[in-house]
Amino acid sequence: ENFETERFFSISPKPANNMFSISIADRAIERIEIYSQTGQLISQTKSNKSQEQIDISKLPPGNYFIRAISREEGFVKKFIVLH
Repeated sequence: ENFETERFFSISPKPANNMFSISIADRAIERIEIYSQTGQLISQTKSNKSQEQIDISKLPPGNYFIRAISREEGFVKKFIVLH
């Protein structure tokens, strides 16, 4: 993760159990994608807000990547699911 990603894109809590919040500063998120550690697309959600609550209660425990795409650019972060 670089400085620009840290400045604009955040998820919390880390690690997460059932839900987490994702936000991009000063931008609307157009699409949210969750990928497995092997790169398989797990879910895709459309949005038009700068912050969303994501339900991860059905994901098995493990490491995942989340990609948030705005009109200007995309951001990727790793997150961990615990149950």
